[in-house]
Amino acid sequence: MTALTGVYYVIMDDCVEGFLENGCAVRYPAVRRNAADPQVFFSEPALREAVREGRYDFFFAINGDGLDDGGIMAADLMRLKKTIALWYVDDPFNSYAPWHADRRLGPAARDYERLFFFAVDETFVESLKARGYRNAVYLPHAVNPAWAEGAADVPNLPDAPVTFVGNLDLASLPIFDGMLSEFDAGAARLAREYAEARCERCCLAWEDFLREAGAEIADPDGRVRHAALRLATIRCKLHLVRALETVGVNVYGFEDWKEALDGTAHYKGPVPYYAGLSTVYRRSLITLNISHAQMSRGCNQRLLDVPACGGFLITDARPAIRDLLPGLRVPQYGTAQELVRRIHDAVRQPERRAEGIRGMQEMIRARHTYGRRMKTVLEEISRAV
Repeated sequence: MTALTGVYYVIMDDCVEGFLENGCAVRYPAVRRNAADPQVFFSEPALREAVREGRYDFFFAINGDGLDDGGIMAADLMRLKKTIALWYVDDPFNSYAPWHADRRLGPAARDYERLFFFAVDETFVESLKARGYRNAVYLPHAVNPAWAEGAADVPNLPDAPVTFVGNLDLASLPIFDGMLSEFDAGAARLAREYAEARCERCCLAWEDFLREAGAEIADPDGRVRHAALRLATIRCKLHLVRALETVGVNVYGFEDWKEALDGTAHYKGPVPYYAGLSTVYRRSLITLNISHAQMSRGCNQRLLDVPACGGFLITDARPAIRDLLPGLRVPQYGTAQELVRRIHDAVRQPERRAEGIRGMQEMIRARHTYGRRMKTVLEEISRAV
């Protein structure tokens, strides 16, 4: 088979290598000025031309990137009877929500048997099926072992017991406040209360919060849920990082962290994924994972990346961990107080840290590579190609 890939995305090179590992040829319209240049240039006309030439068996894209919002390219693919495979790896209820897929694919796509969705959260899979998309498959994140073993010079190496890597997105707060002002007053109040409640119970689901509150709201398009979850994610990140003031924490991410932290953490600046992040994970004593509230039934990439690099991870409790890493003891927390206890335990037990890293590293490299993920994609779409 031959794949035609969409817009360049941070993991697209890894996916391409995964296809090649499985004997699948790839047409990749993104280009570099030279082999050593990490910057990739994308030409929309070149992709459109490649689509219409038809010299491929299926179209593959991350988050649907490369498909236009008018559905024109999707219509071309369906007219040519090409299989479409889309892997949604980012927060499913951000701009990659089910209605986003509707806009990029058009109404005819729901009856198109050659359309396949893959998503890192089972909630998104269920949402797509509920909207009439038949082929939706849970496909977790993956790791490139070569990336995990890589080393790069990092000017600001971690110097505190705990490291957190991630963006805060404070600029979104006015956007979500604006969204809440459009809702019924009761729904807006519940969304804000949920954001505060999740600071105390880091794994509290929106649906569980509503049930405990004895509340029902009209939310047919999921916009209230979307705003509540995004707001809760920002508030919870701030709460947990601030809770580690006495422990000591380094933060890597965009500069809005400096404004928010007020000296409660050592801000280290951003660290590029392919130019230093594996080194940061490896050199950190403990790396903290805080999942987006939107990912209620999945795990983010950090859960796999950190142990694959040889780092020690403490994560918020995730039901999906049992299936991803069966039989392994993964340190998890549900509150800020429990997180602090887990950190103190890990600092006092270096042998247990090393043992945990080895077990997770072995399983991740055996089960969770891009080669294995792309093998799953090829197996699923082979029913249509």
